[in-house]
Amino acid sequence: MTESPYKTPEAYEKHIQEENEQLQLAVKADRERRINERARAAQQARIIETMDRESKKRKDAEFFEHQTAGMNDHQKKIYHRLTELSFLIESSAGDKKIDAQSEYSVLLSELVKGGRVVDSISFVQEPILISTSGHGLIFQGHYHQGTVGAFDTTTWSLKQDPKTHQLYLGKMSVIDKTNIMIEDRVLISVIDEYPKPVPNKSHELFPKPQKLDTARPATKAETEKKRKGLFR
Repeated sequence: MTESPYKTPEAYEKHIQEENEQLQLAVKADRERRINERARAAQQARIIETMDRESKKRKDAEFFEHQTAGMNDHQKKIYHRLTELSFLIESSAGDKKIDAQSEYSVLLSELVKGGRVVDSISFVQEPILISTSGHGLIFQGHYHQGTVGAFDTTTWSLKQDPKTHQLYLGKMSVIDKTNIMIEDRVLISVIDEYPKPVPNKSHELFPKPQKLDTARPATKAETEKKRKGLFR
């Protein structure tokens, strides 16, 4: 029979109580550890979600700027509304869909009626308009690439805005990743004379003749001709 290490029943009860307290502390510590782990995981998830949301927001803004390049602020607002209506048309039915389609049609007409300005260019007023950049000319209402003597006709045509009377080159195009047709415009400024040429920094247009320090030795052919009296 093994002798109990506890002298009295009270000592044994005290031992049992201490073990229970230690067990409760261990359970509590494990619970707090799991709570902290869950809190850290939730915080990490919120950080990732915020980063993903900011990344998507940045990509959406970059895509919107790409899609609306050349448009004015009024057109950009219309285009943004058109993207909202496109989703609404796809996800709706009945009168709600019909109303969205009707609004889309009205806004689309407003968006494309003024075209979008993609560039500008200067021309000199002559019997034909000649580009100051030398990249093209306008002859009989059509834009040509190259020089007067040799050029290819492009799809750009000379036009004039009926309201502002602004001359521009225009051609139809499609907004990227959509089926929306819109006119691209290159605005024209007509000047009275060519821009003054930029002076060359170097006044020596041609290199000076090279001078050798020592005379070049005669070749064998020259020596033979001199011996025969061909050279004096």
